[in-house]
Amino acid sequence: MPAVRQADRFTVPTVPAPLLRLAFITPSYFKDFDRCQLLVESFDRYVPRQYHHYVLVPARDEKLFKPLNSSRTHVVLQEDVLPFWLKHVKRAPKFWLSLRSMPVRGWIIQQLVKLNACAAIDADAFACIDSGCFFVQPFDPLAVHYRDGKLLLFREQGPQFLTKDVSAWHAVSEKLLGTPHLDKPDRSYVSLVVYFWRHVLRALQNHIEAVHGTDWRVPIVRQRTFSEYFLYGAFCDDLLKESANQYRDDRLFAHCHWGTVPLGAEGLRKMKAEMPSERVLVMINEKSGTPLELIREIFFGL
Repeated sequence: MPAVRQADRFTVPTVPAPLLRLAFITPSYFKDFDRCQLLVESFDRYVPRQYHHYVLVPARDEKLFKPLNSSRTHVVLQEDVLPFWLKHVKRAPKFWLSLRSMPVRGWIIQQLVKLNACAAIDADAFACIDSGCFFVQPFDPLAVHYRDGKLLLFREQGPQFLTKDVSAWHAVSEKLLGTPHLDKPDRSYVSLVVYFWRHVLRALQNHIEAVHGTDWRVPIVRQRTFSEYFLYGAFCDDLLKESANQYRDDRLFAHCHWGTVPLGAEGLRKMKAEMPSERVLVMINEKSGTPLELIREIFFGL
């Protein structure tokens, strides 16, 4: 383990909300197309028109996603933000070949894409949103999650996060950042909308390269498990601290069905009726097998 390095301190300019360029980003692929389409439709309906949405997909899926292009939705190739030494395996779409590691699973590739969206998208900050979500009421991210020049860093804490997965994600983040091991870490940074500053992404990339002496993506693709949200959150909390210009909050703004049991019409109506008024997003676990047509009918009357 390299000696712990201090992250470079810097100041993110305080930008008035009307001038801050924030872009939504969603990595996706062909199996998620229908749900991503629903997200795009809800984005057009509920998010103010000054915001743009970038859907990043493998080149092999560009034709499928191309109809989503509009004046504010843009389909971008994942290859545009990935290094040359990562190649998509057409016969095994869940994997990417790597010249610097063993084959890389697609879900890790999607995390790399989020961490390097700044390479292809010109914005001051990014709102990462999963293709399995959809908006159900008006949402202006800078009106809700931008305070005194700081963006939201969603962070929850508590004994419920003392799990094997959370411990593993923290351990990998510590290894990548070169920071001391935390005993029984109880922090989680996972949310359905997660904000990244462009400045912080660049600082994070530079820091990993300084610690490991190689392209920042190499030590990431060599991990068996990884969470981009834990890495970014730990970088802000343990190294940048206040200079990250992000405030911490744990209030939920998404209404979720994490179960794997399908929801019928009655279950969806119940879920909708019980949704707190401050929740602007809905996520229904794809593994539940809940029909998308039924979701559209209950939530949008379509």
